[in-house]
Amino acid sequence: MSDREYAEFIDSMEGPIGRCLIADIYFSGNGFPKDYAKVAEILLGNNIRFCTGNFVHLGAMFKHGLGVAKATAKADYWFRAYFASSPERPQLMQDSEGLIKNVQSKAGVSLKPEMVAAHKWRKKMLEEPPEKLYERGMAYLKTGEAVAGFPLADAMLRQAAKAGHLDAALIHARLYLDCKIGAYSRSPRSYLTRFAEAGSAEAATFLGLYYAKNTSINIFTHKRAKRWLTKALAGELPDGLRAEAKAVWRK
Repeated sequence: MSDREYAEFIDSMEGPIGRCLIADIYFSGNGFPKDYAKVAEILLGNNIRFCTGNFVHLGAMFKHGLGVAKATAKADYWFRAYFASSPERPQLMQDSEGLIKNVQSKAGVSLKPEMVAAHKWRKKMLEEPPEKLYERGMAYLKTGEAVAGFPLADAMLRQAAKAGHLDAALIHARLYLDCKIGAYSRSPRSYLTRFAEAGSAEAATFLGLYYAKNTSINIFTHKRAKRWLTKALAGELPDGLRAEAKAVWRK
């Protein structure tokens, strides 16, 4: 299959992943002519929540004015969004070296200093106290990029939830279940259990709803959903959330 045939095949794909792949083709110029304006149109106009590699493309484009107006603040946002959306691991910066070299090679620009700064920002951000993370996460929900699943808000609210902030946990879980936030490996299950076990009926509801939406994980998932929803319905819940829990519980 030639580069052109591959590009046409990718362009025929439906869904957000196909859009992210075709944006990469226009960015590199393999198969279709290089077109940064087209890349910007695709990435800023579609759901790119799970296409974190493309965040670096956007950062490079805003940093150097490729297909968009040069904007340092927006470039920094997208570089930070990449690290905020990436799985937590000690060698994250080292693992990102290949992507950095690839983007630099394709676009003929430098972005290593900005990526190093963004990585340092992420490490510092994760060390902030839960209340501060919650406040900043809520602010980024209002100013962040919806097409990318509010990556900075996602990271901050989840980190605050893991550190024991109940309000952050409930907001993050609601947004995750509504598919408005959340990257890969960011499920609310990792932090909801502690709040549900401590007596939060809302946390138990969201945990039950999470398991109900993921019954394909294993044969025990449906039972877990039922157990947590039963616990939730025995407690105090807002009317709308109680109705939602009851509807799922009856299935």
